[in-house]
Amino acid sequence: MVEENINNNKPCNITFSSQNVRSLNISTKNDITWEKIISITKSKADIVFLSDMRLNSDKQKTGVHDIEKRFFLEGYKLYHNSKGPSRGVGILVHKNLRDDTFKIFNQRTDLLGNYLLLDLEIRNQRYTIGAIYGPNHDEQINMFDSLKNECLGLNNRQIILGGDFNATWDSSRVNSNIDVVNIVDIPSRIRTNKIHEIAEQLDLTEPYRFMHPLK
Repeated sequence: MVEENINNNKPCNITFSSQNVRSLNISTKNDITWEKIISITKSKADIVFLSDMRLNSDKQKTGVHDIEKRFFLEGYKLYHNSKGPSRGVGILVHKNLRDDTFKIFNQRTDLLGNYLLLDLEIRNQRYTIGAIYGPNHDEQINMFDSLKNECLGLNNRQIILGGDFNATWDSSRVNSNIDVVNIVDIPSRIRTNKIHEIAEQLDLTEPYRFMHPLK
């Protein structure tokens, strides 16, 4: 996750969580599908970032509607960009945030289900909230440039992005990398550099370093 850095102030006391769901099994809905939904919503975080949803929403319209209803019963409104049978991202917004002041002004998506950005207002504060599923291959890293440009275009000071970036913040080698535990091959430094480029241009930081700047 990449999170805003605004004078060390917590944004409206909103809580966040992030989960790579490794498919919601929409084509063969079963107990695993519902168990995943219960697990995802168990924390009752205000906003939940979802990646690798594989909803195939262009074809599985009825199934997607069932998923949306199930999340709603758990207290969440689901926004998603998951049109195909692979990849896909989503954002869950808890009912506690969806009061009379809650507004969504714009949505930004890409064609491959790599990101979903919501330009919204929560409790009279404007945010860009984004769910991210980073590319698995370096030849697809132009996705990060598109993401950066979309964030800049929305022109919000407060930006919070979360998900599976398929990259690490720390670019050092595995034996000294604080973001990697028991991983043989660190993700490409090309992708890591893109993460730092986005962070620098959008004035973002990573949550652990935000909370523990001296560690």
